[in-house]
Amino acid sequence: MRYFKTCLIAVATATTLFYSSTSLSVDKFEIYGFFPSKWSSNTIPVCWENPSSANAEGRKWTKEAIKETWERHSRLNFTGWSQCHNRSMGIRIFIDDDGPHTKGLGSQLDGRRNGMVLNFTFNHWNRACRRSLSFCIKVIAVHEFGHALGFAHEQNRPDAPRECQKERQGGDGDVYLSEYDPESVMNYCNPEWSGGGTLSRKDIEGLQKWYGEPTTQKPVQKPVQKPVQKPAYKPATDRNEEKTFFRIVNVSANDVLNIRYLSNPRSKKVGKIPHNKGCIAYLNQTNYYKSRKWVKISYQGAQGWVNSKFVRRDENLDCSTFYQVINVDDNDVLNLRQSSNFRSRKVGTIPSNACCILKLDETYANKKWLMVRYNSTIGWVHSHYLMQQTVGFCDSCQ
Repeated sequence: MRYFKTCLIAVATATTLFYSSTSLSVDKFEIYGFFPSKWSSNTIPVCWENPSSANAEGRKWTKEAIKETWERHSRLNFTGWSQCHNRSMGIRIFIDDDGPHTKGLGSQLDGRRNGMVLNFTFNHWNRACRRSLSFCIKVIAVHEFGHALGFAHEQNRPDAPRECQKERQGGDGDVYLSEYDPESVMNYCNPEWSGGGTLSRKDIEGLQKWYGEPTTQKPVQKPVQKPVQKPAYKPATDRNEEKTFFRIVNVSANDVLNIRYLSNPRSKKVGKIPHNKGCIAYLNQTNYYKSRKWVKISYQGAQGWVNSKFVRRDENLDCSTFYQVINVDDNDVLNLRQSSNFRSRKVGTIPSNACCILKLDETYANKKWLMVRYNSTIGWVHSHYLMQQTVGFCDSCQ
């Protein structure tokens, strides 16, 4: 039986893909899923194989995450959440310090013993999650319950970018439920790990096509609380990772450092950095490929991954440039965008009177945009709304 495991890589669409354990022919429909795995009832029992006082908090976080995502945006009703018995049907969850996975998709799990495995301790698998237990447990639960509803990994789709298809896992689907979604909680190519545990618009669209729209008004979904100053992709693992800027090292004068789409030397190149460059923005994200540490950076608008052996912390004080907000009404806010585009998703806001805002990067691809950090949130702002400050003025900023 093929397992559907969670990997600590960026993840995308939970509602657009469904896996089967066999290879299926795929017709070009509007969206993508494995129809035989769809549950026949919107009421799905859930039980725990090995509940205890030690894992009570993890069970509570899991239930909260599912209620705020899959259940809130559909007619689904997950019931029970108590201890399994021999004849328990529905989704049976076993808690173990192993890689989270499901032993099938959707209704294939109905009554299957240990059909879903979740990790609440991370003592052996992905130990970095021990520093942000609630965040990791909730994000992983949302992803695995996506499999339990019949949704496969988004990067398996034939219309996924070629670079993402290299991360294929599991089988393919037989029906499309939405267009390819790079922001899905089921996509390993999502720039934010599993979408931070928050369903994307297309995730919700596909979910409702299978399980219906909610019949009553439900509370607004609360995004999974991210650990302070730790990225969604993977929490930092040492203090040096909190530094802001890097300089290039160990690159010859006639060569460049390639920026990769994924933390993999075979991944697509998204940019390049001259051998002598410094003040390169570090985005507080790390990953490991075959025991090699990779860090995520931004250079002239190109965001991606570089091997850490080619960068060192840049001590140059000129790297730190600060700005204050201008041209924003007192009763309004300045939006932080995921990319340098007014249509890009909002990732945060900055008050109209904010100052001492650190610039990380800039791009002129579409007028001048600045990448900034404000209260640990990183995003893009159009330069029309920022004015550079002197260091002395920043020191007096309240």
